[in-house]
Amino acid sequence: MARSPLAQLACGRPSGSGALSETLNNIGSNIDKYYSVASDFINGRRKSLISEFGPYLGRIMIELSSTAILARIDPFRVLVVRKIQEQPDFDLNLSIPSRIEWAGDIIGNNSPKGGGQASDSSKIWSVTAKKDGFSRALLSETFSEIYWRPAVENFIDSSTEIDKFTLISEIHRIDPEKFVTSIRGRAMQLYPSLSKGVHGEVLLPIETLYDTSTVQESLRESIQLVAKLGLVSHWIEVSQYKIPQSRVLRNLENMKGLIND
Repeated sequence: MARSPLAQLACGRPSGSGALSETLNNIGSNIDKYYSVASDFINGRRKSLISEFGPYLGRIMIELSSTAILARIDPFRVLVVRKIQEQPDFDLNLSIPSRIEWAGDIIGNNSPKGGGQASDSSKIWSVTAKKDGFSRALLSETFSEIYWRPAVENFIDSSTEIDKFTLISEIHRIDPEKFVTSIRGRAMQLYPSLSKGVHGEVLLPIETLYDTSTVQESLRESIQLVAKLGLVSHWIEVSQYKIPQSRVLRNLENMKGLIND
């Protein structure tokens, strides 16, 4: 079955029968379902219940895509959670301390800890840094220095058709050192705004705050945010199941109308 453009950018092309490949295929299958409904909402093919379900769709696509990208770069956390869920005593009614968390595993704690994690890159690599001071979160300063900045630089050097896609031109215009900061900043604005429509925080009529145009734009931004992250992930040296540039461009072409491109 052909994957949606977003699933391909986030999950790559998993192959084989190993735990990581199977996990990414499972995530990709879920992304496909949510992406399909979100596409209908954005294009106006489906209008009923957009205020009620739109915020959830935006948030779940961000969560699933971020988890998939993390798994392709550093699969340890995702495979640990998978192993726990496979246990016969796994209980959905229990809180699972080891679960993938938005703050801890995606955004990351970017305050200094024993010299390891800091906004000043020179402090990250302090000789006094402790092992647990190096965050393994997707958008942490550690990941920025080791993975994202070199990937953005490689992408800028090798990518083509810059003027054809807004997403590519945006990456070309950004300082590679500020790529993660920009993604993290927008994610920390977008995710809470979507969550308010998920957790029942809205006490006014839901369409008052989540009208059709607002939800459509939030869905567009959600897809664009993780598409940009997924795109660059295929230029990370250690990232698994990468797709070639030609397929990346094809996916962007197929996403026209859904993102600001």
